[in-house]
Amino acid sequence: MLDCCIIGAGASGLFCGMLLPREWKKCILEKNSSAGVKILLSGKWRCNFTNINVSDKTYVWDQTERLKSYFFQFWPKDMIKFLEDHWIQSQQEDFWRMLLKSNKARELLDFLLEENKKNLTEIEYNHAVISIQKQLDYYLIKTNQATFESKRVIIATGGQSFPKVWGSDFISIFWKEQDIAIHTPAPALCWLETKEDLSSLSWSSVSAEIKLTLGDKTVYQEEHTVLFTHWGVSGPGIFNASLWLGYLDPELKKKAKIRLLITKDQITKRLLAYLRAPKGLRNYTMTLTPIALRNWDEAKVMSWGLLMEEVNENFELKKLPWVYLLWEALNITGKTGWYNLQWCWTSAFCCAKAMRKQYYFSWEK
Repeated sequence: MLDCCIIGAGASGLFCGMLLPREWKKCILEKNSSAGVKILLSGKWRCNFTNINVSDKTYVWDQTERLKSYFFQFWPKDMIKFLEDHWIQSQQEDFWRMLLKSNKARELLDFLLEENKKNLTEIEYNHAVISIQKQLDYYLIKTNQATFESKRVIIATGGQSFPKVWGSDFISIFWKEQDIAIHTPAPALCWLETKEDLSSLSWSSVSAEIKLTLGDKTVYQEEHTVLFTHWGVSGPGIFNASLWLGYLDPELKKKAKIRLLITKDQITKRLLAYLRAPKGLRNYTMTLTPIALRNWDEAKVMSWGLLMEEVNENFELKKLPWVYLLWEALNITGKTGWYNLQWCWTSAFCCAKAMRKQYYFSWEK
């Protein structure tokens, strides 16, 4: 019998595994043959492990007011110091991103794996979880290879997004099987298809102020580079707009517009030709109509999902005591710039902290 079983050996699963009580018998079940693929891919293998510009405004959630209490417990500066205390140095780069000084993402992943080993947390690879079934006072976790019994379960999986780095629909199936209230997930941090034909601008880019609007209301606003494609727009600012767009109800999405405020120094000959604008224009607002988010294969994360009324302050499901949700199993998504990795560290820290407190308090009694 395990004291705790973690599903998913990604950033949140590994970080949580190294922080749980050492006395517990615990393991991490990973469906693939290796761990931490998104850690390795972050910052183009250089590991963009956090962003010091984190705030509640850099995330989308149905209860964003609760975020401050979590980040108060484990802020980006705490992660930076945590790594420094373990002899892992970092450096700040553009857009407030923090990367490893070694420029080797493998350094962080090896550290997480070693710390889990020291904490006696076993990792079982090639175990795809098929079902989680509640028994009287424990859970049966069935995989493609074996069945595990555990008093506690932490689901730290990714979502449907980015299957090329092993995303899956496991959490969506779990929500449905357990009758957990959700808002239908949508692809996020992805390119947008537009009603307008932008083929004449394909693969050109422009720096602009990007606004996602609903009539006179601005839902999201950011200055960033926009990349035009033959079917729509891309680039970091568009990725972020897609996140906020994904959180809109279907009827509101139909009314959404992307407005690009382009200054004179950014207006190229190709743009002038497309806009049919006179020369000498001081600035121009280009209005685009998004008609679709790109598919799950290209989305980096997913927006929406679990309604937070289903979990308590420690991310424990109210309907299933001792089952906790982290990472994309929770309905909390951040902008591009690796704000999502910071949320992995913060949610894992808060969850492990609560579980340690419960364990040591009961032991002292």
